Amino acid sequence: MMRLTRALPVLFLLPFVAAAQTSPADSAERDTAYVIYNDSPIDFPIFFGLRVPTYDRINGLTVPWGPRLTLGEDVIEAEAIVSYRSNLGKFDPSGRVRFAPTVNTWILADGGRGTFSNDKWIRGDLLNSAASFGVGSDSRNYYRADQVRLSIGRRVDIKNGSFEPSVGGQLENAWSTGSRTPPAKSPWSVFGKNSAEKMKRPNPAVMRGRISSAFISSSLDWEKEKVAIAGSAKLESAFDVPARGSNFRQTTVDVQSKFPALMDHTFAFQLHWVGTANGIAPSQRFAYLGGSGTIATMDLLEQGGDKLFYVSGLYIVPINRLVLPIVGSPYVGLRYAAGAAGIGELPPLVQNITPMVGVRFLRAEYSIDPSSKEKAISIGLSLSP
Repeated sequence: MMRLTRALPVLFLLPFVAAAQTSPADSAERDTAYVIYNDSPIDFPIFFGLRVPTYDRINGLTVPWGPRLTLGEDVIEAEAIVSYRSNLGKFDPSGRVRFAPTVNTWILADGGRGTFSNDKWIRGDLLNSAASFGVGSDSRNYYRADQVRLSIGRRVDIKNGSFEPSVGGQLENAWSTGSRTPPAKSPWSVFGKNSAEKMKRPNPAVMRGRISSAFISSSLDWEKEKVAIAGSAKLESAFDVPARGSNFRQTTVDVQSKFPALMDHTFAFQLHWVGTANGIAPSQRFAYLGGSGTIATMDLLEQGGDKLFYVSGLYIVPINRLVLPIVGSPYVGLRYAAGAAGIGELPPLVQNITPMVGVRFLRAEYSIDPSSKEKAISIGLSLSP
């Protein structure tokens, strides 16, 4: 814990130390008719260093800010960021230093204090922030931790795409956040602010302590014409875990694909799998599913554990003969989804069949579990069909 805490300020200050180092001035007089102006190696990306904010039921509004340092035509890139979390009242430091000795090879050191989740695969940051603020639907569980990582990777270009394998190690010291019962204080939302199933939904506890682990991971991006495949895989092998824990090995795989079907129809496929061997992983490695975004007839994040399986297929038919102002043509669709999550083993899969109708940014769904006959109706934001 002390070593990890001491490492954070060092990583945070690396960009400023590098920027302070300048080469000795050339004593020889130069005779030149023009002056070359070089851009400063330090810049403030996006909006004066302000990064994209997020919003959820634990952190409230998270506002990251920090400078970026670039040296040697992107050979070295470093960032130092402070993130303010309004509901927690915390300022969390983090930093990263990326060294690229060749065009496609990189070494990355990163770390910091933050709020983490294993459920980002359900919704991206933008959609989850909008759903949390608008209707109080936060599809993530969270824990707090100090993390430090060192990894090395290489991007391999292939025809119509690339994949990027990497290997590294991580030190993490984790603790619980939020409340195990509906909290008295919670961030504001337009709807659902006082609901125990929305913004006041309890957050599960994690096992306090340190996890030291090694990992190997890879990502894939491939696209040809209208066929696209994106995926990632990670194997984490722990060799130091909190008391009473086992040195688990956990694999996480996520695959998404989209391709044309009949006429102008499209089909989208998603697979997310978490498997754990050599004992049960600490609860900070649990993944969850249930509710809008996964299995709609279940409560939001009803099931969770160190084993998870989810698969879905979505068939979309656009109604191109009808064009509406701003939102364009509506569409109808049909989705099949099946999934389950548990500790140590998977429970029986829960299936959903979901007809839907939508336009750009808005979709209405009616889901039914063919086994239990449970039903769910949802109307919400959608960034894509």
